[in-house]
Amino acid sequence: MLIRPNEQVVPVRGRLGLYRRYLRQSLAPETVADFEREARQAFSVAHAVATLSGTMALTLILEALQLPRGAGVILPAYTYFGLPGVLERAGLVPIFADVEPVAARLQVDRLAAAELARARAVLVPQLFGVLTDTSAIRRALGDHVAVIADCAHASLVGVGPTVASRAFGDVAFVSFDRVKLLDTMRGGMILLPDGPRAEKIKSALPALPPQPVARTLRTMLLYEVEAMIRHPYCYSLLGRLLARPQTMDWIRRQYRRLNVRSKQGDYRLSPLQAAIGLTRLREAPARNARRVSRVRLILDQLAAKATGTRERQYLGEVERAFVTAAPYPSSLVINVRSPEVARRFAQRLGFELLIGSRVAEFFGGAEPHRFPGAAHLFAHAVKLPILENVNEDRYRRFVEKFTAWLANELAPFPT
Repeated sequence: MLIRPNEQVVPVRGRLGLYRRYLRQSLAPETVADFEREARQAFSVAHAVATLSGTMALTLILEALQLPRGAGVILPAYTYFGLPGVLERAGLVPIFADVEPVAARLQVDRLAAAELARARAVLVPQLFGVLTDTSAIRRALGDHVAVIADCAHASLVGVGPTVASRAFGDVAFVSFDRVKLLDTMRGGMILLPDGPRAEKIKSALPALPPQPVARTLRTMLLYEVEAMIRHPYCYSLLGRLLARPQTMDWIRRQYRRLNVRSKQGDYRLSPLQAAIGLTRLREAPARNARRVSRVRLILDQLAAKATGTRERQYLGEVERAFVTAAPYPSSLVINVRSPEVARRFAQRLGFELLIGSRVAEFFGGAEPHRFPGAAHLFAHAVKLPILENVNEDRYRRFVEKFTAWLANELAPFPT
């Protein structure tokens, strides 16, 4: 039986009972407002606005910033494949920057002067839950550049005001998609810290209408179908077909063909999804703690088995990025010589790894030498399964066997 990296996100027991409870709670019209209020406290921000998706949240932020058409927006050359398309549909020009080759943190110091002069905003993904200090980026670029934090893959619930001030920039957005820790069957949120630019953005945001009931029910149905397909017993039969690189390439081509704004509609998160979100927020601290323990388990095993000096140094860099600097890592990424070999070996042990463009996309194009850190990650990164609810003994056996192999296959960035 093959275990998916995000299997634990899908609730598989008592699902009908959960929906009955959520539906009763969703009948109260103030449920969405309650969710936004608890999110403000959980993320330590001044305002929170629930939206239909993380992509819509970013689109609304770009509109509220009122950036001139053709303005440049800095973003990593190694990131989620859909972000450049969102910028282009808003009439903005992506400016790609390199990332450091351990945890993909954005490096703006290598941009040319002409690129810096065109930039009016910077998109800072907190990829893998590893914290990129947005205040340092603001100091490097200047106050005229709006700092937008992409926290779609970060779990920053309960980090406190000090970390929040470094993580969220002028404005941030999160995703509540099915594979995220805060899973509401789909959805997103705009997070606004204190500050003059955040207040300007808030005043420019439109009042979102309620989501139609038919759309909510359709979201629920699609969620259940996908949950059924991705259940380990079904995935062990169908997963390799569904996860073929050709399938992912087709999805990306269709996404990039969109040259107009998505027709999903500008709606607020539904009360049903908000009710689920309230539960997810309250579960987040315990789930974060379990994920941290999984990351430490893997790194401790690797550190004990690695023999080379450079490999030990590299593992120290990984620990500083994913444990010391990341309050709650959402995943663990390790660079290996052959990600495809690593994936096949993990499958023989019963677990699925994500590699290549299924971790993140590389936008270096024909000039990979300009983005050596991003190119190295794209060629060598594997995303390890940080599973919370898998049987403890089975997970430890997997980690012990896989790290014994992995310790001899590490691929640190060449110095």
